[in-house]
Amino acid sequence: MLAIRADGNETIGMGHFMRCISIAKELIKNNQLVYFLISDFSDTNVLADNGIIYFRLTDKNIPYSIQVRNWMLEHKCHTILVDTYEISPEDFDVLSQVGKVIYIDDLYAFDYNCSVIINYNIEASHEFYSNSRYNRQLFLGSDYFPLREEFCKVKNHDIRRNVSKVLITTGSTDDYHAAYNILSTLVKEYDYIEFYVLLGLYYKESYKRALFKVKEIHDNVKLIPWGQNMAVFLTQFDLVLGPGSTIIFEALSMNVPCISFEFVSNHHEQCVAMDEKHMVPFLGNMVIFDSALKDKILKLFKEELEYDRRKNRAQSYGRYFDKKGVKRIADIIRG
Repeated sequence: MLAIRADGNETIGMGHFMRCISIAKELIKNNQLVYFLISDFSDTNVLADNGIIYFRLTDKNIPYSIQVRNWMLEHKCHTILVDTYEISPEDFDVLSQVGKVIYIDDLYAFDYNCSVIINYNIEASHEFYSNSRYNRQLFLGSDYFPLREEFCKVKNHDIRRNVSKVLITTGSTDDYHAAYNILSTLVKEYDYIEFYVLLGLYYKESYKRALFKVKEIHDNVKLIPWGQNMAVFLTQFDLVLGPGSTIIFEALSMNVPCISFEFVSNHHEQCVAMDEKHMVPFLGNMVIFDSALKDKILKLFKEELEYDRRKNRAQSYGRYFDKKGVKRIADIIRG
């Protein structure tokens, strides 16, 4: 039996849930029992849609880690996969009393008292975890990116000579209106390109209306509702603009060229690393949109329209993303 401690909602997004669901499904296929242990503020719709069994931690007077520990003891569960930022050094100490703790990390926040650390970010290295007090196994790098099953069943994208379809996505949230600012910058300059915006699950209605106004003015703008089969959806595009998070890794796994940006702190290192490896150019931080950032968007976008540039970048994608990350993680959990 495996417990998974993860959260997802309109504030923190759904990335934690989605990658853990991928891992859970791989284990369930092999007849392993998996239970999600979620906070009282988590959105459970995506869990229900995927047939995932979950237990909600509802006692506000007891720390989450104590509730999780008690649940694990009651259910004789001795392994837990943790993928949440709602955790402290003291929480790790509590969970480690029960058994094997596997942590999916991308913050390097403190010295984790756990059995296993999985960090699938491209920039992850053993230096981040040196001088630890704890004896842990480290599984680092994009070999452990938990790509969803739907992506493994779809043929990779072929790099086309001309860019005719571009996707702009921010994931499930967009508090800084990054999609709107990027779209407004590019759509006037490139009326021969179709720009698609994926409307995030938690986009506010007022924000959607602002995007629809742009669509009304420009015939080459399409707004796409949340809930697409992303594997099939992504391969329609010649270029994807998105945050340095799961969506970029998914696109690269499908051989789709990208341009990255950030609007939360844990995007930054991935964006920089992909840029330094000449895989994905980095626009910068979308929190403050000014004329300098607008000029950079126009410059980098123009450069990425060049066929040879995109084709050369794509030669590195397969080395970093081979679609086997979920199976590797499942083997670690079973081991």
